[in-house]
Amino acid sequence: MRLPLLMSALLLASACRTDLKPDDTAGTGGGTTGELCTWYADGDGDGFGDADAPLEGDCAGPPAGYVEDASDCDDSDVSINPDALEVCNELDDDCDGEVDEDATDAGTWYADADGDSYGDGAVETTRCGQPSGYVDDATDCDDDDAETFPGAPERCDGADNDCDGDVDEDLTETWYADTDGDGYGNPEQAIASCDPGPDFVDDATDCDDGDAEVHPDAPERCNDIDDDCDGEIDEELDSTWYLDADGDGFGDADLALEDCDPGAGYVEEAGDCDDNNSSIHPDAQEVCDSLDNDCDGLVDDADDSVSGGDTWYQDADGDGYGADDSTLQACEQPSGYAQYGGDCDDGDAAYNPGATEDDCTDPADYNCDGSTGYADDDGDGWAACEDCDDGDAAVNPDASELCNEADDDCDGEVDEDDASDAATFYADDDGDTYGDANDTAQACDAPSGYVADDTDCDDDDASVHPAAAEVCDEIDNDCDGATDEGVQSVYYADADSDGFGDAASTAEACSAPSGHVADDTDCDDGDAAVNPGAEELCNGLDDDCDGSTDEADAADAATWYRDRDQDGYGDAASSTTGCEAPEEYVADGTDCDDYDDDINPGAEELCDSQDNDCDGDLDEDDAADAPSWYADADADGYGDAASSATACSQPTGMVTDASDCDDLNADINPAASEVCDLADNDCDGLTDEDDPDLADGLTWYLDSDGDGYGLDHSTAEACQQPSGYAEYGGDCDDGDAAYNPGAT
Repeated sequence: MRLPLLMSALLLASACRTDLKPDDTAGTGGGTTGELCTWYADGDGDGFGDADAPLEGDCAGPPAGYVEDASDCDDSDVSINPDALEVCNELDDDCDGEVDEDATDAGTWYADADGDSYGDGAVETTRCGQPSGYVDDATDCDDDDAETFPGAPERCDGADNDCDGDVDEDLTETWYADTDGDGYGNPEQAIASCDPGPDFVDDATDCDDGDAEVHPDAPERCNDIDDDCDGEIDEELDSTWYLDADGDGFGDADLALEDCDPGAGYVEEAGDCDDNNSSIHPDAQEVCDSLDNDCDGLVDDADDSVSGGDTWYQDADGDGYGADDSTLQACEQPSGYAQYGGDCDDGDAAYNPGATEDDCTDPADYNCDGSTGYADDDGDGWAACEDCDDGDAAVNPDASELCNEADDDCDGEVDEDDASDAATFYADDDGDTYGDANDTAQACDAPSGYVADDTDCDDDDASVHPAAAEVCDEIDNDCDGATDEGVQSVYYADADSDGFGDAASTAEACSAPSGHVADDTDCDDGDAAVNPGAEELCNGLDDDCDGSTDEADAADAATWYRDRDQDGYGDAASSTTGCEAPEEYVADGTDCDDYDDDINPGAEELCDSQDNDCDGDLDEDDAADAPSWYADADADGYGDAASSATACSQPTGMVTDASDCDDLNADINPAASEVCDLADNDCDGLTDEDDPDLADGLTWYLDSDGDGYGLDHSTAEACQQPSGYAEYGGDCDDGDAAYNPGAT
């Protein structure tokens, strides 16, 4: 029974009004004559009347079919009245002016913002019918992503796509840093991820991740490096090499070396029989020099391949001249052969080119010149016996001697110094092939110590002549009349004394003037700390004069870490050095997931099965969204607000509800029924009959006349008998104590 009924019964007197006329008298039933009350038709007998069907009547009690209460909104339906429970039927069951609100059979619906048919358990509503955008499922873990819901395929994106509490499960693999981009990773730089990015590979066999030409599939090269990562260096590349001391391409077989690259001075071909003479080797031509030039073990004439031998003439008569038609090539004179040919009768030693004609008395051609002593074949007026060359009219005893290697004047001498066309030669005392114009000699051929050139300006110094190179020595070395021209060096001012000069400030001299150096590469000759030998520093200067400023290899360059997700924290496995941070790089290298900007050392830890703050722990109790849990000592499902803890997962013996008012008694909690035991059983702050939700209160009847019987239609629920109420009902006139079920 509701408390309002009790109150309406208690205020019954106020529902009556007095309209007494002067001649009115008291009527029957114990009421005062003329005293009227308004009663309301209760057509459906539910105890609530129709405000539109009033009836003025005696205040002693309502007529049959009428009641005092006028709050029924549908007096034709007993299930509709202010005490009825609202249900889903599109009717105002409890007459509060609203339809289907807080209906007892209403369903709970959950917002489905992403339209994937799975709702957000944190956004719910209670309605009779399904609202637009709501579903009856509350298991969506990300209601902003239509591809995330229970049963969705897990994707490699750092999110729990299938709402099972795990992120990227069964997708994570081990990846290895591939710094040099050769497709092979560094086994010492591994990460576990499902998508590590472009700088990682699944291969861990690289033995040098800083050199793209070194990896397991690389060809082994002769470089003292394990190019193919098999643990061996330069294997199967060794060859036999031979020392080639004379540089002729052939080595000494006794000086062999096994190596893949022996360095300078070694060749692959052996066979050199004299490695100190570059003209002797297996590819050389055998010549007449008493040496085994081609290293075949044969010397000079013993070798059929010899070249450069002299022509020898067969000399049958032993006169020292052989026949021109019978010759032999050889390094040494063979037996039976002469050095000269031209013999016209090799059977008679009297006939040969060296014989003398017999003073014009014997007509025989003894000297084999084709003429006798009597003949004047050349018509020069001289007979052959007097003419020393009767085949040439220019040669005879009256001719002038010429420089032509012939005895022009038949005096028995050739090319004498007084020849008519003899040349002038100049003394070359210093042997530099340039002569002294003031020291001459006439001759057909240059006398010893003389040359045809007369341009030497100092014939006592072999280093001074027209072809000499001018050097810085204050001498006219090249005899051009100038001294030290074009050979002075350019020196550069070194104002800061750092050993490097200024290319814009020069001086020419044979040796460096004071304050000058031979180097011209200083880019700032006013600062001794700036020069090509200096270390590059991060200071906005080109310290080492290489044309670049603050390069990545500067001595004080910082290490920067790749920050792919732009959260201000970088990946320690992906770094570079430089004076300034490259784009997408930061100084901090403590990010544990550089593909998710919500995960970094500065992030708040959340209850999402991820290490959000990169401290190595997951879902710690101090996570930002960790819910509060309350001790439920009596295990009734309701916790004690005074004993709480935060945690991502429910601690043993704790619940999320903090509304238990007595956590040592499982029968006392907000879901319990209020009973008569002087305790607040349902934790609403009200006890026993003070609580309108009292479940086991007794029914008491309004007893206005104090006769011990009350009205059946005016009752109150209470644990103890209220004042003015009786234990029994059935009173038919509660305004007169004489009328009651116990009266006689």
